[in-house]
Amino acid sequence: SNKYGSYFFDDEGIKAQKNLLVENGILKNFIHNRLTASELNTEPKGNGRRESYAHPLNVRMTNTYFGSGDYELDEMISEIKKGVILNRGYFGMEDPLGGGLQVTSKKGYLIENGEKTKLLKATTLSGSVLKLLKNINAISKDDLKLKPGTCGKGYEDFVPVTSGGSYIRVKTALISPG
Repeated sequence: SNKYGSYFFDDEGIKAQKNLLVENGILKNFIHNRLTASELNTEPKGNGRRESYAHPLNVRMTNTYFGSGDYELDEMISEIKKGVILNRGYFGMEDPLGGGLQVTSKKGYLIENGEKTKLLKATTLSGSVLKLLKNINAISKDDLKLKPGTCGKGYEDFVPVTSGGSYIRVKTALISPG
């Protein structure tokens, strides 16, 4: 791939390769470095990365995105009685030990009876990764929206990545307005 965050080999010398994480709602793979792959008796996929040799090596994402689904975005919105649509995500983090995640968007809309009714700013979605994945009930078939960014560990050790994807509808999620 020629996306921001692409590379031929990770920082352990493992060739970078495509790694399908979830398919048809089923968790298929994880990202690994050599250590985590050996602990789980699997092959590393080229995700051992660090900002520089002055930083520790960690398991890191590369170009990570949700693929396209079967729904038109307008159709997805029209079926929502009360909910929120988030646009332009700009910050996210995960808790690998607790299984939680948090994603903040720069812009969103309140959806009522299938219509966008109010502009929302800096809205955050959070929850359990596994619960959110189980609650996906539609994915849009529009073009993928991929954006360059970074993956950091704490407030340092940033590596380039590309992330994004199609719109995803989940039945329930914790939403915090900005």
